[in-house]
Amino acid sequence: MFNVINPEQQRDSVAALFLSIMQEAFEKDPEAIEKLVEFRVPCNKKIEDESRLIPYAEKDDDSLQLGMLGVINGILDSLASRRLIASYTDDNKLLGFTSFLKYPKEEKK
Repeated sequence: MFNVINPEQQRDSVAALFLSIMQEAFEKDPEAIEKLVEFRVPCNKKIEDESRLIPYAEKDDDSLQLGMLGVINGILDSLASRRLIASYTDDNKLLGFTSFLKYPKEEKK
């Protein structure tokens, strides 16, 4: 007998897998993962407008930068309508990750 998985369960599973991988890596080497999450490179407007990747806009000058989470979230958003969030302490130390549903479920009428 086959277990039928609905699309919502599939999206939850994909998001849980990404979250698990990132949390596991963070637990094994928090310093390396924090540096990877913080590292960004400048990118152009086409990344924002014409790709699925999610660049980071600098607050000071609105310049765009792309980092590891922008790539992961672009993939995860495409597959599961979810994204990962890096959680930080008040003094900017990475605590770990969580995921969220990008698109809230519509209420049935």
